[in-house]
Amino acid sequence: MTRASDSYVNAGCQGSAEARLDGSPCFSDASTIMVGAPIIGMNLQTDEIRYKLDG
Repeated sequence: MTRASDSYVNAGCQGSAEARLDGSPCFSDASTIMVGAPIIGMNLQTDEIRYKLDG
């Protein structure tokens, strides 16, 4: 996610209409950023539950 975020900023995607065009680098980076954060949260919650169950 960090790499995608840096790439998004460095490519000048902020405020760009390209961020909404499927297939553009901006779209790819935006998707990675938006999907990656919830997945990390879910993984952390799953790990925490496993730890509580397994001790």
